[in-house]
Parts: sequence; C-alpha cells; structure tokens
Amino acid sequence: MKTVELKKHTSISTIIAEFLKQLRLYGADFVKSGGDVSKVDPKPESQETVAQALKITKAAYSKIENGDVAISVYHLAQLCIGYGITQGELMTCVDRKVAELEAAGIKVVNVKVTLRLDHLRWQAKLNEKTEANFNKAIRELKNKKTYSLYNAEQLTALRAECRQSAFEELDKKYDLGEAISEQELLQS
Repeated sequence: MKTVELKKHTSISTIIAEFLKQLRLYGADFVKSGGDVSKVDPKPESQETVAQALKITKAAYSKIENGDVAISVYHLAQLCIGYGITQGELMTCVDRKVAELEAAGIKVVNVKVTLRLDHLRWQAKLNEKTEANFNKAIRELKNKKTYSLYNAEQLTALRAECRQSAFEELDKKYDLGEAISEQELLQS
C-alpha cells in the first residue's frame, strides 16, 4: 500500500491573518519592529473592538483572524490606517515571514487551503485543542485532590497524552482524504 505524506503548506491568507492577530495584541509597534514580539509591549484590543471599527461582526473578524476567511483589501487598508501603519509596512513583515517559512520547508501558496492541509492553522488548532484537553485533565486532578501527587515528568507525559488525544479528535473531524486530494491539485 502506498504511503502518502502531507506536505507542509500554508496560505498567504493564513500568514496575513496571524499578523492581524499580532497587530491587535501588540499594536503598530509589532509591525514597526519587523514582527518581533520581544521588542514590543502588549497593547491588546478585543476582537469586538476591531470588528466594530471595521463595521463587521465579531464572528466575521474572528474568522479573518483565524485564517478561515481572507481579509478584503478594503478592510486591510482600514486596519492599517487605524493602527497608523502602511500596507507596505505590514506586507514587508508578511514577506519576511514567507521567506522564513519557505526556508523551513513550508510552501506558501496563494490559494485557500483546507485546515488539514494548512500546516500553520493545523498546528495552531492542534495546540489549542491540546491545551484545552490538558487544562481539563488538570482541573479533574485538582477536583480529585491528586494534582499535587504528580511530578514534572508525569505532567509532561499527561500533556503528551492530551496532544495525542487532540490529534485523534481533529483527525476524525477533518478529512485526510480531502487534504490528500487538495495536495495533489497544488502539486500539479
């Protein structure tokens, strides 16, 4: 039986979405620092506040920030104006990130890719689900008053179990066959 390996892809929309999230959390200094979080102080705004400024719903903005929907040029321009940066400054950061990802073996494409095929979104979703599972497990241990019995090594093992569980949950929800078919289209 032929083994198929998913290649590492991501969409330019995903990269832009990640920068929009960082812009919301860190402000214009994030872009002006070249996208270096360590050089800026957090200035978080809520998704609700940004959505209101764009005259869209919080749910619509959340989908943009999560990379589920591409942002329109109009809304991108509005965000840049609101944060006092140029679209050129933002896209320079995006271009640097693209080069960094491609150097790491992640192919950046200019089409929308499914969550399962989008390496960055898949890893973010997997990390989010892992944390949720781990936090739930910790709460259960604390409720049973057994948390204090766990050492660092056992907690690391518990986190690994939670990651495996998260992968299995996501694997059931997001069709691998669809991702394989889409990958074949991207390669042709």
